[in-house]
Amino acid sequence: MRDQPNTNFGVGDLIALVIPERIGAGRFLAASPLAGTPRVFGGQYVAQAIMAAAQMVGPERILHRISGDFILPGRIDGALDIDVTSLHQGRSFTLCRVDFRQDDGHLFTATLSFQAPQEGDAHLGDAPPLPDPLGWPTEEEYLSDIGAAPDDSPQISPGFFAMFCERRSRSWRDETANVPGPARGSYWTRLAEPLSAHADRFDPALEAPLHQALIGYFSDLGLLATGARPLGYGSRHPDTRSASLSHAMLFHAPQRADEWHFSAMTGLGVNRNRASAMARIYDQDGKAVITAMQEGVIRHHSHN
Repeated sequence: MRDQPNTNFGVGDLIALVIPERIGAGRFLAASPLAGTPRVFGGQYVAQAIMAAAQMVGPERILHRISGDFILPGRIDGALDIDVTSLHQGRSFTLCRVDFRQDDGHLFTATLSFQAPQEGDAHLGDAPPLPDPLGWPTEEEYLSDIGAAPDDSPQISPGFFAMFCERRSRSWRDETANVPGPARGSYWTRLAEPLSAHADRFDPALEAPLHQALIGYFSDLGLLATGARPLGYGSRHPDTRSASLSHAMLFHAPQRADEWHFSAMTGLGVNRNRASAMARIYDQDGKAVITAMQEGVIRHHSHN
């Protein structure tokens, strides 16, 4: 199992993190960084599941869907045992299941579907005209402007994710405060460095699923918080506790993680402590390339 550093966690470390180590037939081993979140980050499961399954399926088929369920929280100081099971191998599609375990606990399970290349008509929805991402502030710049510390909460550390992921938005809010708002958010995101600068970290045959895995990792940043905004619960407020229940992604067309992509997030509803949200993800040319959806539990101690 690879050891993960606690600080100065850069793009190369992220790439090594999301590619699990193959230790047998359908068996993999993975680790977590000892920073960022107090338990295994949900996007990490998504990314590692994609890369474990891709190693089993091979480069001839392309991932088009992942649907995962979070069962138990995982410890960041413990190894993650990953099993990949083939459920169906057809002429056009391969379906498999990926299970994460730690000690005696079943943490996460996902089904993934891969498709052989096919010719056919295509239509990808267009986004409205997109602004220049460099004109939007990063989260660290926003927090600095309002005088808030970026890492004053034990729940999630924006400073950690900023080491390898550049995110820009005009929808930032101080997540340590409780302020209701509309269930909408828009974010530009890209890997902080070109993937080609770290070509020694991965097998070239894994490049396409690696871009998908990294975008899957990033897609867990902000979705649940966007869905819960009408309640006013700040995701890093000391009285707020949240946990993901499910995460799904549809990959309509290829997209590079090291190029800008625009996520338009919309809350779908909040009830019985459950919040859900959807993201339409567009490439920099404005083509809809990915759809992501998440549901989670979010509670405020003063109410529960």
